[in-house]
Amino acid sequence: MNKSSEVKKYGEVSSTPLINLKDIFINNIAPYNTKNPTIGFILPENNSDDKIINEVMQHDIFFNSSIKPVHFQNQQAMTDYFNDNRNFLLATVIFESDNYLHYTIRVNNTWTPDSKLEPIMDYAKGRYFEDQAGIAEGDKYEYLFSPIQVAVDQAIIRLKTNDQTLKMDYSFGKLVKSSTEYNENNSSGIVGSYVAMMFLLCIVNIVISIVKEKESGIKNGLLMAGVYPSVFWLSWLIFYLFVIFVVSGGITIFFYFFKTLSNVNSLFIFLSIFFYGMSCCSLSFIFSYFFKNTKTAGPAVSIISVIIIMANMATSYVSLKIRKLIAIFLSPISIGSFIYEIDKMKSHNENLTFNNFIKSDSGYFLLILLANNILYYVLAIVLDIIDNAGGFKSFLLKFFPLKGKNECNIGYQDDYQKDIQDDETNKNKKCMVEVSGISKIFEKKSEDDSKYQNNSNSKSQNLFNFKSLNIFKSTKMSKFIAVNNVSFNVYQDEIFCILGK
Repeated sequence: MNKSSEVKKYGEVSSTPLINLKDIFINNIAPYNTKNPTIGFILPENNSDDKIINEVMQHDIFFNSSIKPVHFQNQQAMTDYFNDNRNFLLATVIFESDNYLHYTIRVNNTWTPDSKLEPIMDYAKGRYFEDQAGIAEGDKYEYLFSPIQVAVDQAIIRLKTNDQTLKMDYSFGKLVKSSTEYNENNSSGIVGSYVAMMFLLCIVNIVISIVKEKESGIKNGLLMAGVYPSVFWLSWLIFYLFVIFVVSGGITIFFYFFKTLSNVNSLFIFLSIFFYGMSCCSLSFIFSYFFKNTKTAGPAVSIISVIIIMANMATSYVSLKIRKLIAIFLSPISIGSFIYEIDKMKSHNENLTFNNFIKSDSGYFLLILLANNILYYVLAIVLDIIDNAGGFKSFLLKFFPLKGKNECNIGYQDDYQKDIQDDETNKNKKCMVEVSGISKIFEKKSEDDSKYQNNSNSKSQNLFNFKSLNIFKSTKMSKFIAVNNVSFNVYQDEIFCILGK
């Protein structure tokens, strides 16, 4: 689990004295008086009689209040008014019939209970939510909805009875709350680890497949034929793109129907799983760079991946700042922290929506998952370039060549682009193959060195081999360039090959 089970104990709470509903309303609205609060009214179609509006505003709760009425022609006008940041609309009363007996009160969501919560909640769970939020969900009704409802009911009765002396006055008090215990059992760590584990097989399979291509020489053969290096792992990325999309959609639907992480928009769930799956593919390409045989690659990558994924179990014991830093480099931590923060929001009775996405910690980790994909993709390309250059050392020598007598060993100074054949004799033939800038680096074997040194038949050959050996020994290099940036065309009815020892 992300955090150990914790039992919250809540003692008995005594009943409270009655408080007039007018006082509750005035005290709650007082901090917003400087914003010029308003209450909207929408009358039935073809009804322009403002009498009901004036009657509602004559209720005692609006006495000496800065709240002003606004008459909207329709709900679209109300929505436009509400979306204008210069306005502060508390609520709108929508009369749906000419006799005013059918009406709806739409209240600013600041003072409304969460509609996604159970209508009848477990008592202990309700005490826990009240403790976390600082207010019980049911208490939100008395701040705005109930006072406006009383004012509307009084206005309707007065109009129907023609009795302007009638007053509806209510007071609220709270009953005794008995002591209880709530077992805060958070399983988001398990969910996060399971989600992170889903693509483990994908990582291992891609790494083994790519290493096998290198091990069997398939990659080298295709490179010699002019295939672009990144095509090997890019083909795996395209193949798994569809698989990841289907898996992400399936998991999102499963979470939706079983109310898992119900406090977050389903689109965020889908994107988080999809981004994580794509990052696992790119992470596989990075892992494959460090292995040369499948016997080592499979077990090593499996162990490393499991350790990183299972680290989500300790999420609650690591500070948020450290997790934010680690997540930049490790996508399994990003997805685990994303789920953990969503579950944490749920325990505080909060939802992840498009409005609070950017400001929330869970939104941060979702954006980091996107950043993980970009980081891994760029790093995979860089490592692929280094690998095809003959290793990190050979890659650096391209940009920082050695000086002095050892320079002839490097082989990067000669440009063989001039080896392109004269195509004048073939200008009327169809070009079947165009090879451009192919290179090949082989490892230097020790037994070949001794054979060259012992089986020389000419002085010049001995001298050449001797210098070559000295160069390799002095630079401690174990590789040499066999094919260096060669380009040529092959035309119809021609046969070509590259020969070498």
